Amino acid sequence: MTAARGATSIGRMTARRLLAFAALAMTALDARAQVAPASASQEAAKPAVTPAVTPVVTPAAMSPRAKGAKPSPAKLVAAPVPLGPDGLRLGTDLAKVGDSILARTTWPPAGQLRFVAAARGKRLVLDLARIDLDPRKDSARARAYRQVIPSHSPLKVGTPFTLHGKFGTITTRITGFDVWSSRVVATLEVPPAVDSLARKDDKLTAVAERVMTTATVVPAAVPAPVASPVPVASPVPAASLVPAATPKAADAPL
Repeated sequence: MTAARGATSIGRMTARRLLAFAALAMTALDARAQVAPASASQEAAKPAVTPAVTPVVTPAAMSPRAKGAKPSPAKLVAAPVPLGPDGLRLGTDLAKVGDSILARTTWPPAGQLRFVAAARGKRLVLDLARIDLDPRKDSARARAYRQVIPSHSPLKVGTPFTLHGKFGTITTRITGFDVWSSRVVATLEVPPAVDSLARKDDKLTAVAERVMTTATVVPAAVPAPVASPVPVASPVPAASLVPAATPKAADAPL
């Protein structure tokens, strides 16, 4: 009897607990259902954020006349490169070749007046300087040679000379520059008879004397005459500037 009553009481307590747990679960579900619509309504109430778009301005959009025209790519204009004294663009590969040619060229003294002229390659040329490279090795070196040698040579095109040889004495001038067997040579303007002789005789030589013209001879500066100093008047003593007292006339006799 006692055991049956105890089992009945335990069963009633278990059922009550199950009912309580079920009620709590229902309450939690209702609360969750109320919170979910509220959050959904809050998300819907937020304003939509659109990503910022940077407008791209094309040349066609800038000009109303160019509507429908395709924008052309920008053209890059290179800045002009300054030229050196020899006519080559500074900093370029050709200018560097010209610098290497000048570094290996030995010029005669500035005041030298006599040179040797000889037949080279069936023409009479003036031996001018020594060069320690072959400028005819490639086209870039040959071009640089034709640029730097005339501009840096102490003797320019048109410099007059007097030639003394077995053909006599003639007057000539420099017409250009060339190279022969590691030598910088200047081509000369000679009469046809001398030119024919140089073609036939490859051992033809002559002495070339530079003609000093008024354009090449600089007269010595004449010193300006020194002006003689102007004598300075000596000061007059102050005592001499005081006039002498006039003597009084003697009293007339009565």
